Amino acid sequence: MTKQINMNLIISILRGYTGQRLLTAGLVFASALLAAWVLGPAIYGQVFLVMFIAKLLLLGNLGSISGYMYNFYNAEQKTPGGGDFVLSYAMHLLLFSSVAIVLGFFLGRVYFLGAICFAFLLPFFLVEPVLRVKRLFYISLLPDWALNISLLLGLFYYYLVGSPESNYEEVFSAFLFVLGFLSFAFLLWIDWRWGGLRRLALARPMSNYVDLVKAGFPLFAGTAAFSLFLFVDRFFIERYHSAASLGVYMLAFQLATGATLILTSHNFIAGVDYGELVKEKKPIGEIVKQRLRQSLLISSVSILLLFIGSYILQRYFFQDYNDLMISALLLGVGLCGFYTAGSISPIAFYLNRQKGLMVAMFFMVFLSVASNFYVLNNGFGYIWVAAFFGLWLFSYACFAVFYVFRLGKLRAS
Repeated sequence: MTKQINMNLIISILRGYTGQRLLTAGLVFASALLAAWVLGPAIYGQVFLVMFIAKLLLLGNLGSISGYMYNFYNAEQKTPGGGDFVLSYAMHLLLFSSVAIVLGFFLGRVYFLGAICFAFLLPFFLVEPVLRVKRLFYISLLPDWALNISLLLGLFYYYLVGSPESNYEEVFSAFLFVLGFLSFAFLLWIDWRWGGLRRLALARPMSNYVDLVKAGFPLFAGTAAFSLFLFVDRFFIERYHSAASLGVYMLAFQLATGATLILTSHNFIAGVDYGELVKEKKPIGEIVKQRLRQSLLISSVSILLLFIGSYILQRYFFQDYNDLMISALLLGVGLCGFYTAGSISPIAFYLNRQKGLMVAMFFMVFLSVASNFYVLNNGFGYIWVAAFFGLWLFSYACFAVFYVFRLGKLRAS
C-alpha cells in the first residue's frame, strides 16, 4: 500500500510543474550539447550569448510583474484586471523592445540579434504573470521551448549549409524565422484558448500602472541586480577574452544551471506558496526552515551530479572545451548556494523587507565588475572569472539566509 502511494506521488510530481521543468531541461540540454558539438566553442559562445540577452531584456518590465503579484496577494489592494494589465504591460514592453533594438544596432550584432529575439518572445512574456497566479506555471517554460526548438532547426540549417568560415549569423537566419512563426502560433493559441485578443480589444490601459511598477520594484531590483551580475562576466569575456573562452563559459553555465533544475522549480512554486501563507496570515517560521533543509539536500545532490556529468562530457565528448569541468563546478557551487537561499528569501518581499537583499545583490554586481578588472589587469584566464563568480554568489547566499532568519515577524511565528 505504501509503495502504491509513493508511486502515485511520484507520478503526480512528474505530471506537475516539476515534471514539466524536467522535460524542458531535457530539451535545453539536448540543444546545448548538440550546439556545442556542431558549432565549436567560438561560435557556440556567440549564439548562446544572443539567447541570454533575449531573456535578460525582460528586465525591461521594471517591476510590473512583481507588482501585479503583490497586489494579487495583498488583500488591502485592489487586484488589477488581467486584460487591463496585459494591455498596459504590452505597451510598456513594446516601447522597451524598440529602444533595445535601436541600442543593439549600435552596440554590436550580438546585442542587436538578442533584442530582436526578445521582441519575438513578447507574446510569451506578456501573459505569464496573469497565468502564473492561476498556477499555470508551464507558461513560464514556453520561452525556453521556443528558443531551443528554433535553435535546433537553426543548427540543422547550419549543418547543411555551413562551412569552416561560417559564423553564428547563418544559424540565426533559420532561428529567427522559426522563432517568429512560434510566436505567431502562440498568439493564435492564446486567442483560441482564452479569447486573449478579444479580451485585449475590450481592455483599457491601467491608470495606476505606474503604481503597480512602484509596488513591485523592490523585488524586481534584486532580480535585476542578479541578472546584471550574470551579464557582467559575459560582457567582459566577450570583449576581452577569446571567443573560445566565451564558448566554454557559456557551456559550463548551461551545465551548472541544469544541475539546479529541481532547486529552481522548487523555488518557483515556493514564491507563490509564501504569498498565499502571508495572505491567509498563517505562521511561516517552520515552513521556511523546512524549505531550507530541503534545498540544502537538493543542492548537495545537484553538485555531485554536476561533477560526474561535467567530467564525463569533457573527457569523452568536448575535449576542445578546455577547463569545462572546473568551470562548471565553480559556477555550480555559486548557483546552488544562491538558489538555496532563494528558497526562503521571497518571504522578505512579502514582509516588505526586501531592501537589505537588494542592496547586497547590487554590491555583488560591484564586486563582479571589480574582480573582472582585477583578472584583466593581472593577465589571468577566464577560469578566474568563474572562480570569482562562485565566491561572490556563495557569499551572498550566506548573507541572505542569515538576513531572512533575522526578520522579526519570521522569528515571532
